[in-house]
Amino acid sequence: MEEKSNAESQEEYTLDGSVDLRKRRAIRAKTGSWFAGILLLVNQGLATLAFYGVGVNLVLFLTRVLGQSNAEAANNVSKWTGTVYSFSLLGAFLSDSYLGRYVTCALFQGIFVIGGNRNVKGVLPQITCAVNNGFIAIESGGDKKRISAGNREKSGGLKGGGREGRRSERKEGLISLSLSSYLFLIKPNGCGDGKTPCGSHSTTQILLFYVSIYLIALGNGGYQPTIATFGADQFDEEHPMESHSKVAFFSYFYLALNFGMLFSNTILGYFENKGVWALGFWASAGSAMLALVLFLVGTPKYRHFVPKGNPFSRFGQVIVAASRKWKVEFPSNDDELYEVHGTDVADNWARNILHTHGFKFLDRAAVKIQTAYAIEGKTNIHNPWHLCSVTQVEEVKCILRLLPIWLCTIIYSVVYTQMTSLFVEQGAAMVTTLGSFNVPPASMSSFEIVSAAAIILIHRRLIEPTLSKFKIRLTELQRMGIGLLFAVMSMVSAGVVEHLRVRQGQLSTSSLSIFWQVPQYVFIGASEVYMLIGQLEFFNGQAPDGLKSFGSALSMTSISLGNFGSCLILTLVTKISSSADRAGWIPRNLNKGHLDRFFYLLAGLTAVDLVIYTVCAKRYNYTRFEERSSRGKNNESST
Repeated sequence: MEEKSNAESQEEYTLDGSVDLRKRRAIRAKTGSWFAGILLLVNQGLATLAFYGVGVNLVLFLTRVLGQSNAEAANNVSKWTGTVYSFSLLGAFLSDSYLGRYVTCALFQGIFVIGGNRNVKGVLPQITCAVNNGFIAIESGGDKKRISAGNREKSGGLKGGGREGRRSERKEGLISLSLSSYLFLIKPNGCGDGKTPCGSHSTTQILLFYVSIYLIALGNGGYQPTIATFGADQFDEEHPMESHSKVAFFSYFYLALNFGMLFSNTILGYFENKGVWALGFWASAGSAMLALVLFLVGTPKYRHFVPKGNPFSRFGQVIVAASRKWKVEFPSNDDELYEVHGTDVADNWARNILHTHGFKFLDRAAVKIQTAYAIEGKTNIHNPWHLCSVTQVEEVKCILRLLPIWLCTIIYSVVYTQMTSLFVEQGAAMVTTLGSFNVPPASMSSFEIVSAAAIILIHRRLIEPTLSKFKIRLTELQRMGIGLLFAVMSMVSAGVVEHLRVRQGQLSTSSLSIFWQVPQYVFIGASEVYMLIGQLEFFNGQAPDGLKSFGSALSMTSISLGNFGSCLILTLVTKISSSADRAGWIPRNLNKGHLDRFFYLLAGLTAVDLVIYTVCAKRYNYTRFEERSSRGKNNESST
């Protein structure tokens, strides 16, 4: 009877070491699983809608209102987007080290909502002018005079717009500031629709815009890698059914992301394209607030993992300990290396990492010598700066092994970012009418979203079951390689379409329909399914237990560097291809340029990257973790 009671008690708890809100062992039936997972998926969809509601037409803001060239506008979009994903490392660090994933998600979503509402309050209704004037003030010296002629009486209701503006920011609410921006800043009404220019704005208003837009960057960037990992935490990987659900969660995570993008890129994109900025950005702010509310509703049901502390100190200890013992001989048996076992483990649910033979120099950190056991005369306690466990050493090796794979994903991110910049500019130079309906160029990304959603379902429901019948399973690395191949196909397709468009172009608009862009968006959608989802699963699965959010952040940081890389390539191409008598590859009038060559250049770079990636993937040694269940069961029975 007692054994039966113990078995029932064991079945009641999760086996992966997760805890509930009160830091007690998580009860399987009362926490996590799909109830919490679905809440987080809806949260992700709403947050994505809010974010892309701000950024979906940014490139058109710059070209239509500011008057920037296509290359300049694409550069500025890449810089902002790159900054967004750069903040993912900050969110991952706080999550893994100190705050935990739940607190980190709540914190950065709060910042995201504040940033979004500030835009709605004082800036977003004038976003075309503010963004464009902001960038012009920094990068377009020829238009500075127009900016400085901003109407001073329009800045009174804004933060920083004189003393009255500072008082209103402290005392007035969202509605007052939203109304003031609508009444005084959107002049003339409907400006920024590609036909009616907006008036100029003061430096203070531009500064407020930057504060707001980078609050959005900070909030969304810090939230994204943490919410993905937190969602995966809701499924016990030591449980047969929940481990399968955990793999499925990453696919549904991107499905939710795509549905959020679909709404913002079509419905919101349509209204913003017409110059109805206030409606579009109020909807974004409302969506972000609803996402935060739903996240907080699930608080009692979430499963949590206790943060493991600062990883930089652990990494530093390995490097220092290995360097101190660079003359020490390796033991003949790997079992003689120092490792923490059983009751000596601070957290009995943490998994040890099995020893590998790569980066052998670092193994010296785990070689036991007498001086390593000397802390204030306590001979039974080791000095972590002299002796590290095998698991601690393997954590460093794990990150080093991931770096070549991660570097190979950056070129893909350069390709991926073209969807929100040069693809939009290409579409704007094509025939955008379908009967009496005008198709916003930014909304063409809905084809990427729909194709990605369809391929996710087809892969999970058809391709995977079919391959399993032949005992074939595509690894995450193989799927990422397939994603790179689809990225090459997308760039080639975009180049062919651009070649046809220029050949038929007259003055500033081609006679080629914008729907010729559909194949390149579909290929990008397919590449996203295999590359981005595979990348998220791979980095999250291969990262040590205490660095799961960092693993997710690696995929986000790849996107960040891809945006900055795109900015660099565009700058170099523009400088090399243009001169006093040459328009260059990407001029203001695309019919006078060679945008197709730029797409072919990216296709070539991605093809080379695919070859390098294939070599790195074949040489990659997967991280092997110790079984957690047996230790957990033994520990549970002892209690």
